[in-house]
Amino acid sequence: MGLFNFLYKQTGKKGSFRRNTLIMSSGAIVNILISFTLYPIITRLYNKEDFGNYGLIISVITILSLAGTALYPAGIVIPKFKKDYLALLKLCFYL
Repeated sequence: MGLFNFLYKQTGKKGSFRRNTLIMSSGAIVNILISFTLYPIITRLYNKEDFGNYGLIISVITILSLAGTALYPAGIVIPKFKKDYLALLKLCFYL
């Protein structure tokens, strides 16, 4: 429990800006770590042309999904009330 207490003290109170920022950025950090970990495996499975086409398709889909959701997922930490949070979460899944 020592590590848990240390992390709790570093992140701050529930609802604080620091805590919300760390929660939102931790997902991006995990995404980058997974990408770097799997990169050597993927480059051995696919040739350069296939890997490039895959990267192009993923980047287009990412841009379209950001435009389609109007960046609502980034605003999930903003609502103060659980009712507003759940409505925003439902909208994100719907979009």
